[in-house]
Amino acid sequence: MVRYGATFIIASGAFSFGALCNAHASANVVTDTARASAIGTVVMFGNVGGLISTWSFLPFDGPNYKIGNSLNLATSSTILISSILLLLWMKKSNSKRASRDVDQELAGKSAGEIEDLDWRHPSFRWRP
Repeated sequence: MVRYGATFIIASGAFSFGALCNAHASANVVTDTARASAIGTVVMFGNVGGLISTWSFLPFDGPNYKIGNSLNLATSSTILISSILLLLWMKKSNSKRASRDVDQELAGKSAGEIEDLDWRHPSFRWRP
């Protein structure tokens, strides 16, 4: 019964996580080309992860599937830790950006140079 209940928790997290990753990637890039590339990269890594996790449940390892469950737990834990570190880094970067003088940094740059700054623009903020 516990394993059966756990599948619903896993499914609710897994299916919502895919949409959230795409939304986060598209919200933190500036140009349309970079946005398309970011979403494509996120989807590619998600699909590769799905392939690896599917083929990690080997028939000889059943019924507890220690290899598959251990691999999925390890990668999920790594993603959780990486996500927390990324969130902390984005908050730190945003606080540093808030203290910068935008007008002074953009002084002397042409409109084309300012447009090419993308995420390096002083007024850009990461969206956690």
